[in-house]
Amino acid sequence: MKNKISVILTFLLFAAIVALMGYAIIRIVVKPQRPLTNADIPQTTKDWFRDLLAGGSDIGGILGPDFRDPSEWGNYEDVDSMLRIEDEYFVIFYSSKDSAVQRKKAQICQRYAHDIIPKADLFMKGYPYPSKLNGRKLPIYLGRNISHYKDISNQVAGYTPRRGTLGFFSFEYGIDGIYAKGILISPETWSVPDLLIDEQTEDMDFRATLWHEMNHFIYFTKWDFTQPERPSLWFTEGLAEYFSDFRKRLLAVGNHSKYDLRKDYCNGNDEYWVGYTAFLCLEKNYNVSLVSDVVAQSYDKSIDKALQTVIQNGSLESWNNQWHSYMEKKEYNH
Repeated sequence: MKNKISVILTFLLFAAIVALMGYAIIRIVVKPQRPLTNADIPQTTKDWFRDLLAGGSDIGGILGPDFRDPSEWGNYEDVDSMLRIEDEYFVIFYSSKDSAVQRKKAQICQRYAHDIIPKADLFMKGYPYPSKLNGRKLPIYLGRNISHYKDISNQVAGYTPRRGTLGFFSFEYGIDGIYAKGILISPETWSVPDLLIDEQTEDMDFRATLWHEMNHFIYFTKWDFTQPERPSLWFTEGLAEYFSDFRKRLLAVGNHSKYDLRKDYCNGNDEYWVGYTAFLCLEKNYNVSLVSDVVAQSYDKSIDKALQTVIQNGSLESWNNQWHSYMEKKEYNH
């Protein structure tokens, strides 16, 4: 009997040791998942997002929802009693004044917003569905006129957009991930006059602006805020232009020799065409699938490291050299 008990105890001790060893191995191999905290985010990243809008970017993010109850994520800013169109993915706000025309614009916006989802699933390696964001849908606010656009911006984002800004993406980030406060679109974005607008109107200028801002939403929802490296502004703005395929941006192309892709800068204009042509160059030298892979790698790596991961002997330096050759030959005009 004693021998039997001794065998059982020995077996239990052995099983406990194996279990502890297994747990230790799992802890080493598998990175533990825990909520993102304020201390995890480098101060340089916080400063970078704080300064973006002031520097002319159309991205504005602040550390915010550390203590936001997930149940609040389904609440949306009801600005000036705006009307809304809501579906499973979006809440699109439009002015109650002149609501017949404004509703048609909202319906066009809704159509274009849905068009981006399969494109994002393919190229951006996934669209951030509400199920991944505590059920929060993407709010989109359409300004009726410039004054209204500024009022919305101040109420939703606490920011007055600089003159000429056609739209911007405002968000908070913290332990529960990205909290999209909203995409705001200026009435100056529309190229089709109000009198000619109906639900089936095609307005490529409006679509390009909407898709540009939605690309920021997708990219920064996926981006790792704990990494010390931040993407250059030419990269994020160029990506948004490339994604929206807004070829009118190429009309702004200037002297490329002033710029180096290995450096970051922000003047509120040139980073858009520099980045756009850089992505066009990358596509020409490789293919769209490779560009998509580089973007996906940049979610948690520096741009240089993303290129090294995807392209054999790739680097930011080689991309920079290829881009200058591409610009010298004016291949972006093809």
